[in-house]
Amino acid sequence: MPTPSSGRRRFPARELLRFLVLPIALTIAVILIFMKPWRNGEPARQGAFEQVELVQKGGLSAVTSLFGGPSGAVWYTPNGPALSIRASARDLDPGKRYIFEIQIDSTVYDVASLAADAAGNLALDSVFSSVAEGTCVGDNYDPPVSFESGRSYALGFMLKRDGNATTGAQRVPSGGEAGVAATELACSGNGDGDYSYVLLENRPGRFTAR
Repeated sequence: MPTPSSGRRRFPARELLRFLVLPIALTIAVILIFMKPWRNGEPARQGAFEQVELVQKGGLSAVTSLFGGPSGAVWYTPNGPALSIRASARDLDPGKRYIFEIQIDSTVYDVASLAADAAGNLALDSVFSSVAEGTCVGDNYDPPVSFESGRSYALGFMLKRDGNATTGAQRVPSGGEAGVAATELACSGNGDGDYSYVLLENRPGRFTAR
């Protein structure tokens, strides 16, 4: 004799899991984006250096970085006679070249073209008394900026793919002024025209020249 039905639909485990995936993912995203201390807390410090994280672009950069893909960090001196920077990135395409950019207030400089090693890592350790273009930039050339004592500058840090030609040079004014002797910026990219951004700073920095 058949047993009476309770009138309630029974959900197989697989179907129930499918309905729960989206709410769980959204909950995790909210926690990571709005409650993570490295996004909203004070910047990490180590001696004279402060840190900003390099994260994947997009609104869910904090989440996507945790689940794989490129990531990195920049350590910089927030004040002094010169700007010291130690940058590193990992999980990049091995052997590919990337351009490290520094934004000074509203001006972006392509300061260096760097190749990821066989493990997909790259690093930069430099001191800047002034910031200038360091690789081919085409029409995006900006004259160098020298730090003025007592002035504070907003900082940004970005890493993008180097789509420049594999060899060659671009002639630009050495001081960015008419009548000043020209200099050359080396082209040493991947030769594919791809300049897509890979990593961006998760918070702006600030440097005060002294």
